[in-house]
Amino acid sequence: MVMNRFTRIIKKGHFDQAVALVKSEIERFRAPQAIRLYSGFAAPIDTLVMEFEFENLAELDKHWADWYADPESQNFRDKFDEITETGGENHI
Repeated sequence: MVMNRFTRIIKKGHFDQAVALVKSEIERFRAPQAIRLYSGFAAPIDTLVMEFEFENLAELDKHWADWYADPESQNFRDKFDEITETGGENHI
């Protein structure tokens, strides 16, 4: 099993919008075995953590290659970038 975890800081006042946007994109383009969303409790309150579970690295690579190649994904990225701070973390 391989876990891919993204952490992003959401701009003030946009947390609910960010969660709704991510959930909508997950429903539109769901491939990983499991997907979890976390919000910060001890971390900054506007932290959103997205965790994706894959069977192996090949499945992870294929999922993200397919997602980035999908023209509709750009619409999500544009909207998400508007409501998040620059930076973040991506761990495998």
